[in-house]
Amino acid sequence: MNENNLINYYNKFNEDKRLKTRHGYLEFYITMTYIKKFLNAGDKICDIGAGSGVYSKELSDLGHEVTAVELIKQNTRRYAKRQLTWFRRNQYLSFDL
Repeated sequence: MNENNLINYYNKFNEDKRLKTRHGYLEFYITMTYIKKFLNAGDKICDIGAGSGVYSKELSDLGHEVTAVELIKQNTRRYAKRQLTWFRRNQYLSFDL
């Protein structure tokens, strides 16, 4: 799959809406439960394929230094637009475009 096919595929979805459904919330809760089992205080995290940054934000809120990497501009714009003020306040999060 080339880069354009990948971008076209993921532009069909709205990750924010998906994670706000009952199933999406359950996925988030279970995934975060397992992720937390393997993290130590102060661990640095690289979230590759970060989507709209929901997991990155949660991990940063827990005190981890997070670098979120996302190819799909729609996802990065959605997250950056919604969280611009939060980005400026949070020393633990960087978002690479």
